[in-house]
Amino acid sequence: MSNQKFNCLLAGRLASQDEMEPFRKPAFVNNADSVQFAVSVVSDAPEHLINIKLYTCWENKLVQYGYVENRALSAQERVYQLEEFLKQKIILFQPQLRTDYLRNEQFDIAEPKFLLSASPQVANAERLVPILHVRAKNEEFEERIWNRRHIALGQAFMSGMPLPDPISVLVVNEAGYFMYGYFETLRFDRAGWVVSGENVKRLHLEPEFVEQFILPHEDIALVESNAFLGSLYGEMADKWESVSPSSSPITLPTADFIPSSEDEGQPFQVEVASTAESTLDSLPREGSHRPPAESSAQSQISVVTSSTRQDDDSEENFIEYLRQLAQAKALLYDQEDLISFHTALKAGGLVLLSGMSGTGKSRLAHLYGEALGLSPSQYLVLPVQPTWTDDSDILGFLDLSTSIYRPADTGLVDLLVQAERNPNQLFMVVFDEMNLARVEHYFSQFLSTLEAEEGKRQIRLYHEQLADRVYNSSVYPPTISIGGNLLFVGTVNVDESTYAFSDKVLDRARVIRPKVLSFRLLQSQLQEDIGPIQRYTIDYTTYSRWRRTSRDLQLTDREIDFLEEFHNCLHRVDLQMGIGYRTLRQIADYIDNVPRSSDGQPMINRDTVFDSQLVQKVFPKVRGPQEQLGELIGRFVRKGEVEDSVLISLMDQYQDVSGFEQSRREVENKAKELKHYGYTS
Repeated sequence: MSNQKFNCLLAGRLASQDEMEPFRKPAFVNNADSVQFAVSVVSDAPEHLINIKLYTCWENKLVQYGYVENRALSAQERVYQLEEFLKQKIILFQPQLRTDYLRNEQFDIAEPKFLLSASPQVANAERLVPILHVRAKNEEFEERIWNRRHIALGQAFMSGMPLPDPISVLVVNEAGYFMYGYFETLRFDRAGWVVSGENVKRLHLEPEFVEQFILPHEDIALVESNAFLGSLYGEMADKWESVSPSSSPITLPTADFIPSSEDEGQPFQVEVASTAESTLDSLPREGSHRPPAESSAQSQISVVTSSTRQDDDSEENFIEYLRQLAQAKALLYDQEDLISFHTALKAGGLVLLSGMSGTGKSRLAHLYGEALGLSPSQYLVLPVQPTWTDDSDILGFLDLSTSIYRPADTGLVDLLVQAERNPNQLFMVVFDEMNLARVEHYFSQFLSTLEAEEGKRQIRLYHEQLADRVYNSSVYPPTISIGGNLLFVGTVNVDESTYAFSDKVLDRARVIRPKVLSFRLLQSQLQEDIGPIQRYTIDYTTYSRWRRTSRDLQLTDREIDFLEEFHNCLHRVDLQMGIGYRTLRQIADYIDNVPRSSDGQPMINRDTVFDSQLVQKVFPKVRGPQEQLGELIGRFVRKGEVEDSVLISLMDQYQDVSGFEQSRREVENKAKELKHYGYTS
């Protein structure tokens, strides 16, 4: 069984009986006791999908939009319930081709991405024309056109969408809706859509017209075809106004924008920049407004690159720059958290930033990328989608019908290829809200690859034997090497909408929980005057020089004894629980990679680092019910007091190794969870 996903969204609705083959119904209860229904395509489709008119879907795909499966009803009642639910609705779905090689059958599957209520004219239209939908002021949008800048990310209007004829873009702002048209080209690259034309025109649309004939959603709009061709480009042809470049153009950044993770998926909005820089900080973010303290500090940052820097590229100087940059941006992080995050990334593997929402996890990743001096092409934020089920969702797939490799619209494959071809540059990938989908499913290839030795890490896109038959194999080779110049970060929220990490993921990751510091510290930091600071650009040669690798375990005998006893305590509770050789090596590598100051001393005391590694690498896997873990964790009495704890007793015996302040708090929290909920996670 194989599953090919196409890089586009189609608009459809529940099929009518007239559209079905003889003796087949649009909706019915199948042998699996699920309501199965046919989706009729009503929008323009890419050329290779143009002959497919009906797709199959199931009722469970609609639950995320408020549909309630009720199997207590009769089959007829269940079908009627689904028909009522889908009345006046347009389904925006991603088409998939599912092939069963054993039965030699193919199925055209609709994977719903959005369910939209529509006007009667749109809901009953025979054809809908998909066009780009952009939120921006007219002047800003027009400057984007003249400067050939990206106008949209392409999250709903995906890279494989058919181009409207004529090429048109719907723009919305405070002044209303405007149709821009008569463009000559519309193209997509990994950063988004770019449109161009010499005789561009603009038409102000009446609200009633938009309400009746246009269905806008995110960066896509569906236009009823008769209104599109007959009205906009027919009856209203004389109402279009010519648009010309402004006499005083706005200066736009030379680099393409990359929005911060919290802004991903929002309508595009241009932010005007006063200077053009190539690093992440210069990139406009949708709806972002820098505080005055940040803006004034930003003007005091001078650029220092590897070519101009001599002794300034020491790791100690970089850590200090990271702290100063955070302060300049009015971001409050504990110094140990900054060092821990840097050390974890430097030690290699996947780094997870965990904690409650709104504590700056995504901003920390962005800050680190900026501190390294990464350009937009070296930094990628992927907002994880709950529908991701395998690596084709983030990598793409080989389209056997056309012999073309079709990369996913995430842009991840393009960045991996670029990282392989530029081994002396650093690259960073941030998976935002990584556990909205099951990591061990969509990230499976990377989990296996990251544990291999450097130089032997590869991601497979398709089999090597097919390379000669794939037309774009020179762009997308069958395998891509994953070098040490690639940094992987995931942000994690722990709530009812997310999945818990499996031990397989935790074994290969480091979990860091940034501290939430006093609000008064933030207030005093905002009022503090910041002097000039130098901007760094770190290449991989410099970064790898900071890394320390050793075949020996850089652990003392007492540390090894403690870890072995800790392992035995866990192993007695559950044979599947414990500290494996991989974890032991990761702890040792982390301790060895803690940055050192100019006098050769670690920037964090060894006992504190050892303690933090238990919290990062061991405690996340200590989870289970009271009956299993009660004796190991102990009994919570009051704040700061846990009784009858095997782990606390073990820590008391090894006070010469560490005071275990963080680990003791972790045990206390788990004991509290066992007391209140009967389970700890």
